[in-house]
Order: sequence, then structure tokens, then C-alpha cells
Amino acid sequence: MPNADENLVISARDGDAEAFGCLYEKFKDGLYKYAYYMLGNPEDAQDVVMDTVIDAFAGIKKLREPNLFKNWIFKILYNKIKMKRKGYIVEKSFQLEENLTKSNENLEIETIEREDLLRALSKLEEEDRSIVLLSVNEGYSSKDIGEMIGMNSNTVRTRLKRALDRMRLFLEIEEGGYYA
Repeated sequence: MPNADENLVISARDGDAEAFGCLYEKFKDGLYKYAYYMLGNPEDAQDVVMDTVIDAFAGIKKLREPNLFKNWIFKILYNKIKMKRKGYIVEKSFQLEENLTKSNENLEIETIEREDLLRALSKLEEEDRSIVLLSVNEGYSSKDIGEMIGMNSNTVRTRLKRALDRMRLFLEIEEGGYYA
């Protein structure tokens, strides 16, 4: 018996634009966060997400297994990001919006931690950063990630552990001590 998301995919595949809109609403935040962390630029993230959604809408009729919609749309996004990164000429930086209001101490601490995390992510190779984000932010298994990026699931697990270790080390160095 198909679940609610699968029913939406089936309806969207049959041409129901409203059903596709509901799917978009459900996954848009995750798509944007992944794109932003991979590209480090809000406008570029919005562009690749929009390109992804357009391609997904145009190609949903070809999706055979409705239960794989999320994997399928993230794979489209992954490929769009790869193409976008190839087009970059200048070195990218992971900066947060400077006009972020720091109205209280908790927000300042959260912002500093977020900046540290973005810097640590930026130190990783593109593929390792992608593995970390797909695993940690989106909850994909190493098998799913491997299928998306064309890599053995054991290799994905190894690269994930090494990437997280490198990030932890970078954060420890940044803090001048151990980062808890």
C-alpha cells in the first residue's frame, strides 16, 4: 500500500501539478540546505534548487518507483551542484550573511558555531563534503549515498568517518583546544 508521499508522486507522475507542488514543499528546505552547504552561496543554492525542481517536474513521468522520489530528486540536485561548481572561476568562500542581527548571546554563539562548522566543511574535498551533508543533514544511508554518487557503500562509510574526523580536528584547532 503506497504511503502519502508515494501517492503524491503517483499523482504528480500522472500530471497533477498540485501534487508535485506538495512534494516540493515537503523537500524544499532539505534541498536548499544541502545546496547552500555545498556551494556556500545563497543565490547559487536557490538557482540549483530551482533548476533541480524544473528538471524533476519535467522528468517525473520517468520515475518508475514512487518510493525513491527523495533519492531521485537529491541525485538531480547533486548533479546540478557538480555542474555549477565546475562553472566557478573564483574561489568560493563560506560566509554567512553579514546583516544577521545578533540580538542575544545565544544567537551569537549559534552564529559562531555555524561559521566554524561552515569553515570546517569548506576544508573538505567536494565529494567528502557531499557525503557528510547527505548523511548528517538528510539522513541518507551509505548505500543510498553510494548509489547517488557512484561509489561503493563501504567506501562511503570510510570517507564519511575520515571527513568527520578531519572536521573534528579542524574545529579543535580553531578553538585552540578540544571542541566538545
